[in-house]
Amino acid sequence: KVVRRLLDSNLPVISLLLTEEWYEKLLAGSPLPSRPMPPNIADASIFVAGKKLLESIVGFNLHQGIMAVAKMPADRSLEETLHNTSRPYLLVALDGLVSAENVGVVARNCAAFGVDAVISGETSSSPYLRRAVRNSMGAVFHLCGNCRCAARPAWLQPLRRAV
Repeated sequence: KVVRRLLDSNLPVISLLLTEEWYEKLLAGSPLPSRPMPPNIADASIFVAGKKLLESIVGFNLHQGIMAVAKMPADRSLEETLHNTSRPYLLVALDGLVSAENVGVVARNCAAFGVDAVISGETSSSPYLRRAVRNSMGAVFHLCGNCRCAARPAWLQPLRRAV
């Protein structure tokens, strides 16, 4: 599910490691699901192998038989995030949340409630860490904006000017 959400996003995929079954489903025109090849994998390296070989490469049991690496979007400033977001703003700010798993859960809830952007401070984990992405179930790929900010007081000035 996470990889499908990545493929449905605009993030450029660098590489895919998948079983033959997943290759048939996603890329070879199999009717499950029947959809065109995602444009964000046009330049991706695609590696296909049997599930046992994939598990020996990765080092653990792959339940789904598919993994992907994508390029993280560039960090945006708070000012840029506010400029690209319509009013009224619905923002979530994370400060000091170091558990990537918890950041992922927050991102999943943000996507569910239509949050415009997640502002994460320098003392918080990135919502694009592997564990955060997994716990967000890929929802982080579809949030309208994410921005990284310096210390918390630096957030307040642009927010005061914006409202």
